[in-house]
Amino acid sequence: MVWSLFAAADTIFGISATDATAFATIALAVVGILAFVASAFLAVMTSRMAKATKDEAVATQEEAKATLDQATATKEQAQIANETLQEIRRSRELEWRPILVRTELQSGVFEGKAYREVNLRNIGRGPALNSLFLREEAGTEGTRFLTCDPVSLAAGEGVDLRAIEKDDPPHPNLFDRNELPREPLICQDQFGNTFRFVPGFPAPVMWSREDDEQGFDAEPGWVKGMKELLWARRPGEEPDPQSGHAFVQAIWVQGNYASIHSTIAMERVPPSDLKPSDAERATVDTWVKEIRPNARASSMQQARWQDPPGDSPYQNPWVAELDPGPTISIRNPLQPRVRPAAADKGVQLEGDLVLPDLANLWTRMIQRQVAVMRRLQARRVRFGVTMIPYGSLADQVRVVGLTFQDLASPPQLVEVPAHEIRPWAYRSAAFDVDTWPAAALERAIRELLRMFGYVAVDELIAALNLQAPPSAPATAD
Repeated sequence: MVWSLFAAADTIFGISATDATAFATIALAVVGILAFVASAFLAVMTSRMAKATKDEAVATQEEAKATLDQATATKEQAQIANETLQEIRRSRELEWRPILVRTELQSGVFEGKAYREVNLRNIGRGPALNSLFLREEAGTEGTRFLTCDPVSLAAGEGVDLRAIEKDDPPHPNLFDRNELPREPLICQDQFGNTFRFVPGFPAPVMWSREDDEQGFDAEPGWVKGMKELLWARRPGEEPDPQSGHAFVQAIWVQGNYASIHSTIAMERVPPSDLKPSDAERATVDTWVKEIRPNARASSMQQARWQDPPGDSPYQNPWVAELDPGPTISIRNPLQPRVRPAAADKGVQLEGDLVLPDLANLWTRMIQRQVAVMRRLQARRVRFGVTMIPYGSLADQVRVVGLTFQDLASPPQLVEVPAHEIRPWAYRSAAFDVDTWPAAALERAIRELLRMFGYVAVDELIAALNLQAPPSAPATAD
């Protein structure tokens, strides 16, 4: 049929079959060339698209790498920030860490139970909470375990404690070493950390609150033992209530003071946080005028009396205060015996406290405060005494030593430098108002003597006669 068409074309247009064949061949070649050009163009475009896709993939990879580097840098910054915060917190906790030390007082056996009395003091800058003195020692019938009731001590505060032999054995891992005796001092701080101090070793063992988050199984034995002692006391073994805020403030010895003085404070046990009533204030007002006729009330907002009446309570008068508890405190100016002045002008005068006078002052004031506490219906009380050895007023004499009047001076093991004679405070255990706290008063005197470097003080203590005076004079000296 094709040839028929060529023949028809040859007839119609005058084109021979040979020419038609040539034209057809040329047309087919042109079509092939066009197809080749199209294929080449398509190949070029595909190559370009592949290259663009590759470039995009490389860019995506580089972007991913940049994102990873940024994430790594952010993680490192977060780690550095966390380490910085940890270091800041660590520094804060170290700065406000409690430090417990103990001083041996006496030991013995009472009603078949061994006991040991110590003075426990916090010489750190932060409070020592739930403080415990523990001791395991060899007894006549094997090993015995002694412990005291827990106490909380403010910075610089000390208290006398009696550790009594317990029937129940301690936690098996409460002590680390095997040698007897073993005496750890355990407490907690305000940040939730727990410390164990061992006499003779300066650095404590610490169990932190982060460690505590690991669970009970991760706790060391001494932490478990401490919690058992704090939480598992049997009825009848509850300690005396802690001191009230007013009593703690009355015997607080940190800060600057205008004058040399001694505060004698007493609070009811257990204390109340209620403001003293008008009836209680009237009772104490009558009592103050009995012991200090020239004293006058100086404030309506606070139950305060002072002598001379017109002076500022922050200068150098005699001051009595009634605070919640009820707590009664007497601030008594001290008059040390002045030593010969230094040759150089401008040197602060130094002096010695007359110890018999100080002991007499404490004895008389404790007896009088016990008497007024009876009027206030208190049955159990505790007392505290302080000694402030220097003041900021220009005429103040710095206390650097003790003198004993006609009594024999005990041996002085160390002549303590003046800068180490610092404000001092003592707090007694609770006692009944119908008893006289001779032992507690004796411990206060012994502790004061030790601060001034004196040892072997038994003869002096006996000569001071710290037993209850038969009667108190009507007025204070």
